[in-house]
Amino acid sequence: CAAALGRMEHEPAMDVMLETFSNTESMEVLFGVLNYLGNIHREESRAALISAVIQINDDFLLGPAVTNLLKHYHLEDASLVLDKYFDNEDMDSRRDSFLASILNASGGSNYFRALTEFDRDSLIEKPSEALDRLILWNPAI
Repeated sequence: CAAALGRMEHEPAMDVMLETFSNTESMEVLFGVLNYLGNIHREESRAALISAVIQINDDFLLGPAVTNLLKHYHLEDASLVLDKYFDNEDMDSRRDSFLASILNASGGSNYFRALTEFDRDSLIEKPSEALDRLILWNPAI
């Protein structure tokens, strides 16, 4: 329900979502609220997501918190996320999934997929040409 309200950008639910975020013990509800907060671009939702990234130690929950925080597109949030990534020594078993969350929110997963799925042979045989082609196809890089 919370995720659906977020996709609809239903801002009037913000107070209820923030209260639920602070009081819920249900992982499923927390995932929905994190998604809601990522889709509502207000300072309160961003502040709650920053707090979540700082406080959450469970790497399973940290991924969605990071993904949704980065949806707000504030450069300083990237520093916080990367600090959390490098400082969290207990994350070894899921380090790749956390990194995927960062890449997903930043669009990096699309670049990775373009290099590894569509141009795999060129990447191995002629990496410079593969990267030049990627940049040509993606001028925003």
